[in-house]
Amino acid sequence: MKNRFTKCFGFTLIETLIALSVFAIGIVGVSQVFPEGLKMARESKKTSVASYLAQSKIEEIVGQNFNDIKDTIEARHHVTSEPGSVYYQYERETIWHYVNSDLDETDNITDLKKITTTVYWQEDGIEESFQIATLITIK
Repeated sequence: MKNRFTKCFGFTLIETLIALSVFAIGIVGVSQVFPEGLKMARESKKTSVASYLAQSKIEEIVGQNFNDIKDTIEARHHVTSEPGSVYYQYERETIWHYVNSDLDETDNITDLKKITTTVYWQEDGIEESFQIATLITIK
């Protein structure tokens, strides 16, 4: 007499529980990585905006006459005065120094100026910054 259950196909309860356990572990792993990826994307966006703000100020200054660049070009301040603007959280400072042929800052008047723009913002309660510098000379 043949056993009618010998040719049954399917999964046992143990196999199903093991498969679900493996699946659950995978889901937990992915769910822990996802928020970290979002944080990195947010930080990258803020750094890109800071880079844009710094570069735009440098481009504005490079267009000026060499002798018109005097004193502190831009003291640290909010980039915009509108609290609703996406740029309100950013502060920018731009300074210049005469530099010698070794690119060391000097008090002597030379034909070479170093313009440095720094953009600041808060990220998770910590102040972050992005700095860009360029050299200009008498044209």
